[in-house]
Amino acid sequence: MKTRLLLLLTAFMLGFASLAQAADKITLALNWNVPYSGWAGFYVAQHEGYFAAEGLDVEFLLLKGSNPANQAIAAGSANLGVTTASSIVVAASQGLPLTAVSAYMQSNPEGVIARKDSGIEKLEDFVGKKVGYNVSNPTVYLFEAKLKRAGIDRDKIQWVTVQPEAMVPMLLSKQIDAAMGYWDWEAINVQRENVPVNVFVMSDDKVQIYGPTVVGNRDWVAKNGDVVRRFLKAAVKGWVAANADPDKTLAVMMEANPGEDREFMKQALAISMKLIGSPDVAQHGFGWMDLSDWQGLQDALLQGKVIEHEADLSTLFTNDYLPDNAKDWKAQ
Repeated sequence: MKTRLLLLLTAFMLGFASLAQAADKITLALNWNVPYSGWAGFYVAQHEGYFAAEGLDVEFLLLKGSNPANQAIAAGSANLGVTTASSIVVAASQGLPLTAVSAYMQSNPEGVIARKDSGIEKLEDFVGKKVGYNVSNPTVYLFEAKLKRAGIDRDKIQWVTVQPEAMVPMLLSKQIDAAMGYWDWEAINVQRENVPVNVFVMSDDKVQIYGPTVVGNRDWVAKNGDVVRRFLKAAVKGWVAANADPDKTLAVMMEANPGEDREFMKQALAISMKLIGSPDVAQHGFGWMDLSDWQGLQDALLQGKVIEHEADLSTLFTNDYLPDNAKDWKAQ
């Protein structure tokens, strides 16, 4: 009897070890160094065990900007990541081997946040003003392209290099008139200090720009399509759950970022959730990408002389790995 129990226990332990070994490891590079509301679905997927249920061991690698995240993915330090669509085009045009697999945030949260008392009400008003930017934040690419489309000479703006964490404090103290940032993050922080702002978004009637996008190392994605699909399946479950239960999502994000103000995070989450859906998502599913949108973004970056060479859009993005639950997303 003891021998039989021992054999059963051994078999169980071997089976457990086998399952543990079977988990596919994914390092997910995230494009900021504090948990951001626009990543809520991934944090919920991790918290609720959705990644584990798909046989995945996912580690979040928080970095300081989309450019460092893209570089980590290209170098193989991360398999997948979340970076901005514009930064992906810029990086790919420079030869980095990247492939976008899900534009989960269909509307772009990037913008230029201008103090109202600076007199900046329209694009032409930026001439002569001090605008804070950082090379790790690709919003500057989009803004330069937007200025070019409007016929405004970028050299007539006073560009001030600012560390990302100093952007809001410098805007509040009037050391700069405007700052690059997200309108579901930095813009909220500024307005909470009772400073009215105008936010200039990067999309317009000529260019529709995706927001944070799941991107992978091109070779790794090609060799691990099933892993990518399982990751996205768990991510969709995470975003659906995050959208369905805002209070629980807030609790998950506060656990991940306990130093953040709870009311601020609540406001940020409410805005981020509104950026997920689109007519394409309603028709094709969560994260769907359209060639014309990528082409429009690349054309804008070329016209703005932000990039010198075209990226190969046939390898820049793919919808091939969208999971079978992609249509489960329903906007509130």
